[in-house]
Amino acid sequence: MKQSCFTVFVYCLSLLSFGISQASEQCAPSGPSTESRQISAIKHELANIIPCTMLGSMKNPPIGSKCLSSAGFEFIRTDDGWRDAQGLVWADRIKSNTNWFDAEKYCKGRGLRLPTENEIRLADSEGLHELFISLQKKRLWFWTSTVERKGLAQIYSLDHGDSDIADLGMPFETYSVKCVYR
Repeated sequence: MKQSCFTVFVYCLSLLSFGISQASEQCAPSGPSTESRQISAIKHELANIIPCTMLGSMKNPPIGSKCLSSAGFEFIRTDDGWRDAQGLVWADRIKSNTNWFDAEKYCKGRGLRLPTENEIRLADSEGLHELFISLQKKRLWFWTSTVERKGLAQIYSLDHGDSDIADLGMPFETYSVKCVYR
């Protein structure tokens, strides 16, 4: 039975993303058909994608580098951060020990902004925490732009595999800052 191009793509993606050597033989196109050319193009594209969890071994990934998170989402390296599947760029720098007012000022001063609660929650579920080495070893709480009742700002913990949201960030308490832009 002939497999569809999509079925072969998914199969090759799973093999290549986990570094299985049989991918080169089993995913090789056979003949000049349109489908085999598509598979060849997909194979070439996948060869340039590394697992996001392997980024720790790279000092400065080149602009345009791609990684695939364990959740199956692609992140693309920009000149100053990583673009997620939603098109939001997460700046490289993490600023620590900052209150909410200074966090807002810090991001705005760089032409950026704080992420909303929904943006950071979605990006985390897509594997954002795998991109930044400092997030793979400890729990950090980050300010969001979402302000709840009584002036409490939402804070979000990006922690490898155990993230959380809280609405108890008093504006003068200090947490970490990760700025974004679209």
